[in-house]
Amino acid sequence: MWEPGLNTFKTAHVLTSNYADFFACLLDIQEAWDLSDSNIQELARISRSTFSRWKSDPVKAQWDKDQVERVSYLFSIHRILTHILSENEAVRHWLRQEQGDAVFGGASPLYRMLCGQVGDLYEVNRWLQARLDLMV
Repeated sequence: MWEPGLNTFKTAHVLTSNYADFFACLLDIQEAWDLSDSNIQELARISRSTFSRWKSDPVKAQWDKDQVERVSYLFSIHRILTHILSENEAVRHWLRQEQGDAVFGGASPLYRMLCGQVGDLYEVNRWLQARLDLMV
């Protein structure tokens, strides 16, 4: 199973050789962030019917490159957040709290990520990585 400390992109590459595990990791993030099915579907760009099918039979999960990239960013964001904030409740709060930084435009990080572009996930990840770099 996926662990937050692992190199995210390497992990994504390894996990895509087992799509069921990759999907299980996405569900772990959904639970940790307390996201609705529609939120996680939007973040990963998975249709409702496909999500339901994969949830009932994860072995059938097949990922395209865009989805792998999106979920890789989600893995990275989660890894950084758990390193910085440690507690899932603090992570949930931060994701939903309006931020004054320009990258968020006064909105919450979750709102920014749900805007729909892979670049939105990239920007949140980049912003968090910069904060993490300042800590070490």
